Amino acid sequence: MQILGTLTPKKKTIFNAQFATDATDSTGNFTTTNTGAVTFSGGRAVWTTGSPTQYLTTNEDLDWNHFKTLTVSTKVKFTTVEIGQAIWTICNAALDSYIRVRIAVGYFIVQVNGTDVTSNNAYSSGTDYVLTVKYYNTGVVRIYVNGILDGTGTVGTVPVLGAASRKLYIGYSPTFTFNSLVGDMDYLTIEEGGLHV
Repeated sequence: MQILGTLTPKKKTIFNAQFATDATDSTGNFTTTNTGAVTFSGGRAVWTTGSPTQYLTTNEDLDWNHFKTLTVSTKVKFTTVEIGQAIWTICNAALDSYIRVRIAVGYFIVQVNGTDVTSNNAYSSGTDYVLTVKYYNTGVVRIYVNGILDGTGTVGTVPVLGAASRKLYIGYSPTFTFNSLVGDMDYLTIEEGGLHV
């Protein structure tokens, strides 16, 4: 008997920002609003200061089926680490239900409705990191840094993110009033689907 291969669940890309100079992502389905003069250089979005707050936000609803696994990946480099710097946030219109990633003292922290899952290791500023977060519909969160699992945990409260209310903020979290990201990214992708745990 010949084995042809292994079936892998398909993922659906629902956001793919490549940070072109016009701040339009490569899928053509989303544009971003630039708040606080985020600049674009060499295909990267650059945040030079966290005060006043600088961020990008999608102009359309983020259509994620939260019965499926959510995978968010970005290549990010942070310049300084201040308390609660947000890399990205997906939240509802009321800002009371969310998933976000922030940096604190070099650690990557995934926060879901107030519950934290933190990377095992701290990371230095000035270096590119490929950061991937997987959020499963069971509440399991996994943090991968440069392809290596570096944090896992379970959050008790599954976010309530209705299809008509989800927004993506990049470089800022409206649910957390400290500084925005100081650093840069060269892409950010969001996919749904894949294996459940």
